[in-house]
Amino acid sequence: MIVMDRGRVVADGTGAEISAAVAGRVITLRGAGAEQVAALPGVESATADATDPRRVRAVCSDSDAALRALFTSPLAADVHEVLVSAPGLEEAFLRITDHTDQTDPEGTDR
Repeated sequence: MIVMDRGRVVADGTGAEISAAVAGRVITLRGAGAEQVAALPGVESATADATDPRRVRAVCSDSDAALRALFTSPLAADVHEVLVSAPGLEEAFLRITDHTDQTDPEGTDR
């Protein structure tokens, strides 16, 4: 599999290899709101899962810090079905081709 961005090859390998190359982890859980999970350290974003709004999906830069804070907070009593996983291929593609932190030659955000 090859990932191209703006005419350049930016990643190649199996789907698993490309997913593993992206830093961070995804935490899914039930029993807490997306806003509560988003406030945890190490969480970049948290949203209700598209297939089940009672489940929260959090993209983490530091899943260890997020879990430590989660399980030592008052939320720990209500949280269940916690799963930590590597980003999927779609998430990896979006991260690899993300240009939100870059500016174009004219100096405006992309």
